[in-house]
This record gives sequence, C-alpha cells and structure tokens, in this order.
Amino acid sequence: MLVLGLIGGMVADAQGKKGSAGKANTGMKIKYVHPRDTSYLGISRAKDSFIQQTIKAHIDAGEDINNNDVGKAIMSDVAAEIEMNPKKPLDNRSTKVLMDLARKQIEKQFPKSLEQLKKELTEEAAKRFVQYKLRDRITVKYYRGPKILAVTGPFYSFNGRTVKIGSRIIPYYDVLPEDKIKIDKKFSDAKREEYISTRYNKYRDRRSDALTSAFNKLKDAQDAANENAGYINVLDRWFTAAKLTESYIEKERLRASSSNKSNSFDNQEILVFDTPNENQLIAKINENKAKSNSLKGIDSDLGYSPAFWDFTRGEARLALQYENYSVLATKEYDYFITPNRLIRNIQFDYINNKLSRVITYYTRVTLIDFLKLKEQFVARYGKDDLQRDNPREASKERLRSLVWTGKYTIAKLMLNFGEDDVVNGVLFIKEKAGAYPAKDSMVKAPDKKIIPKLN
Repeated sequence: MLVLGLIGGMVADAQGKKGSAGKANTGMKIKYVHPRDTSYLGISRAKDSFIQQTIKAHIDAGEDINNNDVGKAIMSDVAAEIEMNPKKPLDNRSTKVLMDLARKQIEKQFPKSLEQLKKELTEEAAKRFVQYKLRDRITVKYYRGPKILAVTGPFYSFNGRTVKIGSRIIPYYDVLPEDKIKIDKKFSDAKREEYISTRYNKYRDRRSDALTSAFNKLKDAQDAANENAGYINVLDRWFTAAKLTESYIEKERLRASSSNKSNSFDNQEILVFDTPNENQLIAKINENKAKSNSLKGIDSDLGYSPAFWDFTRGEARLALQYENYSVLATKEYDYFITPNRLIRNIQFDYINNKLSRVITYYTRVTLIDFLKLKEQFVARYGKDDLQRDNPREASKERLRSLVWTGKYTIAKLMLNFGEDDVVNGVLFIKEKAGAYPAKDSMVKAPDKKIIPKLN
C-alpha cells in the first residue's frame, strides 16, 4: 500500500462555500500548472501536488469522501487537467540495468576493473620498492656532511638506529631516502601502500565520477520520457494519474473511517501518534530555537528545526507541518521530501517515542559535489573532530567522512558507496548525544553502505 501524505497549508483556489456531506460537485476547479523547471522529476511533483490539492478541495468543501459520486467527481476534475492513462508503455528498466549500460559507456575510458587495477598496482609496488634480505650484497648511499658517500658489502643488520653493511655501521638517519626504503620494512611497506592507494584512489574517483555522470544522464532521460508520456513518479515508484488519484482517495477514506488524525498509513493500517497540546508545543519550539541560537558548532543543530531532540513523534510531526512539510510515515520512522532536489528524503528515527536521529539522504551527488558539501558543513559547524585534533592526518584522505562530537548532538557526513566503489549518494546523520550505544550509533560506527528505507 502506498505511504503518502497531503500537502500542508491552504489551497488558494479552493475557497468557496462548503457543501453538504455527500455532495459531489463543489463548483471549484483546481488548475494544473505545468512547472517551469521540469528537471529532477519536476513534472511529477507538480502533478502529485495538483492531485492532492484537488482531493483536499473536495474535503474542505465538506464533501463525504466515502461517497462514490464524490470519488467520481475528483477523478473527473483530475482528468480534465492531466492525462489519466498514458498510451505509451512505461520505461521500467531497473537501476541495475541502467548502471550496466553506464558501465559499457565508460569502458574505453576506464578499461580496468578496480580489482584488476589493485592487483596490478600491488605487483608494480613490489617491484618498485624492493627490500634487501639479510646477507644480500648491497650498496647503500648516505650523507657525510655535504657529501654523498656509498658503501658496498653484505647487509648484516638494521636495528632502527643504525645499519651494518660489511664492517661499516652507518647511522640510519644519514641514509638516502631511496635506500631507506630497501632497508626499513616499515618504511618500505608505508611507501608501497602510499604508491598503491594514491594511484588506486585517483583512478577510482575519476571512474566513479564518470560512471555517476553517465548513469545520471540515462536516469534523467528515462525520467523525462516517462513524465512526457504522462506517468508520475512518487518516492521512486511510477504511477498513472488514475492509479495515483485512486490511491489517495482510498487513503482518505481509510483516514476518515478512523478516529486517528494521522495523514499516513502502513500496510493498510492507520498509524496512531500522540496528540500534542498546540500552545505548549509552540512554546516548546520557541524555547528550543532560543537554546539552539545560543549554541555554536554542531550543538546549534538540535535535531531538525522546528523539530528538536526528545520531541515526541506527534510533536515532531506537527512541528514540521507548521513549516508546510508533508510528513510521511511507516511504523518505525517518519520521512519527508524537501525542495532541495539533491536530497532524496529526510528520515526521523525515534527511541521510546522521542526524536533521536535525523538522516539526510543526498542523491545524484558526485565526488566533486561531496567536496563542496564538506566545505559548506565545515563553514556551518566548524572543523570536525579529526581536523581539530590531528590536522595532518585529516588532510591525507580527501574523501574521508567528517565527524562532529558535541555535548547535545553528534553527526557524520559520509559518502555512501554502492557496489564496485561507485558513489550512490551522501548521508548526513545526526544523533542526540548519548541516545544510542556505540553498536547502534550510525555516527560512531565504521562507514558502510546504507540503503534508504522507503516503502
């Protein structure tokens, strides 16, 4: 069953006298306005909003949504503005199929798999950074004042401070770097790893960006073709206008038959949330906003304003509705869509009916976009833990996750890699400090692939 919610706020075109229950003709018409910006499923969002506004207009007019004539009137109003049943077949190629096509497109530019590249680089590094064995006859160059001297003989020992070659003992500090690699196993292993990782990461990053770009073009073309054919995409699922309208009508009928005022359901079951006192909630929001404004760094972000840490599920949902968010729900969590088209959705998690975690799922984000996001987040929250405590180590890996630890909030900005090290998005995870033990924390846990939980 589709999990969807109504657009919050009043519908300007739906003003008029309310009709009696069961009346099937309000005399009001909601007009579909084709969006100026049709990128990133803009047409789907416009049509989805139009359908929901049309249903809301009939309900606001006092009509009985359970009356069959009212349902027919809604379907008629929608059909008067948009195509209900497209004639062209839906392009329903899966993400996997599109990704395979994208891989074929970049094969010539990046012929090696990451596994093959890693193997070749490891072999090259072994040849490039040869280590001497004890009793090998070797030649080592070293500094003696401004001069560079050389000594040849059997390699007898190395203790970290000195090297014994034949009868000569040379301070390790004086040995030239290229010969240190051959003598010092730790130094040699580090140089091998640096050689491999630098070339591997450069190839991987370039390949990932090219693959992401090729995939996005294929996905955009698929979305545009389906929208132009008349289909509507809602939360990564395609519908005809007829099916989507029927789903919304059925949802409203289920909601009307329940005492629950929720706008969501899961598997045909109406979800029940606590009902907050609005005056008390508004005061609570203002109190938390004042606290948030007095704090700095990650602690200035106490949840997702106007919903703050420890708000009950009912409070968090109502607070978001004050900001005209259409909040969707499953039994376990809430989520909603934002106007930011780089963001797939934002998810709210709860512990014992208290807001404890907020996850922002960014999609269609390249590695370059991720670096820009990192700059924006550092500008907003300040240096992350590693930048603050060990700036030299922090600068080594440009694609590393950023982690902020505050008194009230902990957070992580991380790349979400799919198969074959291809970036399939970015996650920004915030948790109430101390809400989760280490094993359950998504912030403190090592990075891993995370799949957005959407029904």
